[in-house]
Amino acid sequence: MTDALPFFHVHRGPGTQGAAMVDRYDPFAAEHGLPRHQLPDRPAPHRLIERAVTEEGQRLMDEIGRSEAPLLITLGNEALAVAAALTTGGLPDQLSRPSYGRRFSVALPDRSIDVLPLVHPGQRSSSWTQAHARWIDSLAT
Repeated sequence: MTDALPFFHVHRGPGTQGAAMVDRYDPFAAEHGLPRHQLPDRPAPHRLIERAVTEEGQRLMDEIGRSEAPLLITLGNEALAVAAALTTGGLPDQLSRPSYGRRFSVALPDRSIDVLPLVHPGQRSSSWTQAHARWIDSLAT
């Protein structure tokens, strides 16, 4: 298991993690002499993918290679796009409903590995929830 970027980013806006940090944690921190939060903002998806490939690509490839795992599961479009950029073999860079849950074989520098693109559990819209449920049902048959 690995993350494309090795540090936590905060979503900003109403009802997000960033809002909770400002509205709940920062007042608590001030009241108790603790530092205010300083977590970085989450980059735009294209920037996150770019940074993961350029700044962390070698680390990611090393970790995947050392793991000797036969299967890489990506969660969400960003992880899939990073895997597609770092491997060869025709891995799509976005999830699609018709091929949801389909394994793809890709090449690493020293071996092949299967990739299973799935939706990130925290990002399941109703349509992705349905696609994921159909995929789960197909495994039982």
